[in-house]
Amino acid sequence: MTYPIVITGASGWFGRTALSTYEYLYGPEAIRRNIKAYASSQKSIDFGSPHGPIIAEPLEAVVDLPQPFAILHLAFLTRDKVSSTGFDKYVSTNKWITSQIIHLITKYPNTPLISISSGAASVYDHSQLDLENDPYGTLKKTEENLILSHSISRLTVLLRVYGATGRFIVAPHRFAIGSFLLQAISNGPVTIESKIPVWRSYIDVACLMTYSFSLMHDRTRTDKLKINACTDIVSLLDLARMITSEFNLPSPIHSFESAKSSDIYTADPAPFLAELFRYNITPTLIQDQITTTYKGVSEFPNNKCA
Repeated sequence: MTYPIVITGASGWFGRTALSTYEYLYGPEAIRRNIKAYASSQKSIDFGSPHGPIIAEPLEAVVDLPQPFAILHLAFLTRDKVSSTGFDKYVSTNKWITSQIIHLITKYPNTPLISISSGAASVYDHSQLDLENDPYGTLKKTEENLILSHSISRLTVLLRVYGATGRFIVAPHRFAIGSFLLQAISNGPVTIESKIPVWRSYIDVACLMTYSFSLMHDRTRTDKLKINACTDIVSLLDLARMITSEFNLPSPIHSFESAKSSDIYTADPAPFLAELFRYNITPTLIQDQITTTYKGVSEFPNNKCA
């Protein structure tokens, strides 16, 4: 490979998973030769490698890079950062991140781009953007539109994630699977706080990164794809039951006030499963996703984005 693969957001959950996955697939020499990592500032990124960390450059330097082999765009401030950074700073920072990517792909119009988006953007596929009330979903949808408008001849893939699992989970208490595992590690009980049934789509982030690297190495494709990146649809009650069974705990505690309404944040996994099949990638079973996420929660209780 003459030119590097660019990975933005390399110090976050998905970024560290991307680094770990690439090293697993291609080896420790390849990752240090072929990957150019970018983060919010120059920093050393520990991704659990026995060969040590790698150094990420600040994202503003990405625009000066010679033409890369491909771009894996993972950088974005997540929804929970709105309150900690403030609305204006949150919006301006994410807009700046998007502008860096748009600058890069405009400069190199044939370079393949794979961008991790969110199911939150799907709300605006057929409705008006609402920055004031939903800055995260609105900014994700805006970034999708900008990327597509600047992609004519390149392979461009937008992967919408709904629920994620994996070893490098950050702030596990924020996510149902992480919260259930934390409760299980403390010997339970596992409690579902929601008063209505909840359904979620899940993807193992390592599986997602395996697909991303396989896709960018397929130089026969110039598709413009927007894919819901999920392999499983699971109710939180079933998820809690699987976790309590694994830990030999009593049945999860829940008190649904009504079964007539529900909280559904899911997507059809069939198109993404077809993509995995195309590259002979076996989707991670939900039970194995629980096991991998448990390792992350238990081994890295203070796991944070560097």
